[in-house]
Amino acid sequence: KTEHLRLSRKIMNIRNNHIHQATAKLVKTKPMRIVVEDLSISNLLKNKKLSKAFSFQKLNFFFQCLSYK
Repeated sequence: KTEHLRLSRKIMNIRNNHIHQATAKLVKTKPMRIVVEDLSISNLLKNKKLSKAFSFQKLNFFFQCLSYK
């Protein structure tokens, strides 16, 4: 059980680090505007091919990081 928690935390930290790096890279290019589309995640989860991919993504965290940077 502790091994599972450790691995889950490690994966979460890797994802968070990647999101921070990606948003920093976007902001460093100094675009005039960054446009973000409002997606309905519940509709995307209905698609069987996309459901697993979108359920593991942290899109809200990505948008939060982008907004404060």
